[in-house]
Amino acid sequence: MILLTIITTISTIFIICFSSNQSFIFKLSNAFFIIGFIYLFIALSIHVRNIGFFKTLSYNKYRRNYKKLTELNLTDEELNNNNNGPKKFYDFFVEKYKRQISNALFYKFAIPLILVSFILSFI
Repeated sequence: MILLTIITTISTIFIICFSSNQSFIFKLSNAFFIIGFIYLFIALSIHVRNIGFFKTLSYNKYRRNYKKLTELNLTDEELNNNNNGPKKFYDFFVEKYKRQISNALFYKFAIPLILVSFILSFI
């Protein structure tokens, strides 16, 4: 959280210093909106990564790559019955997603920054 605060502060100062000739409050509003929007985009992309449909797509990609690497011409049923074959669906996700990335921190930064930006834009 400290690292995210430092990145936000440095980015805000950079945007304020290098934006065009406008009032300080307008520059601050723009900086908060841009940074808040970036954090919101990161949070939403993490959310999409954790959705089941995309997990299914990554599992199917893993199975295809396993078939290519082993160079076996097995059908899907043979792959499922093979004990030395690719991992089962549940085992694959337990290993791959054991370190879940939380997007709550990005939401906690994004939403207040965007709200402060809207408030400053009307001042």
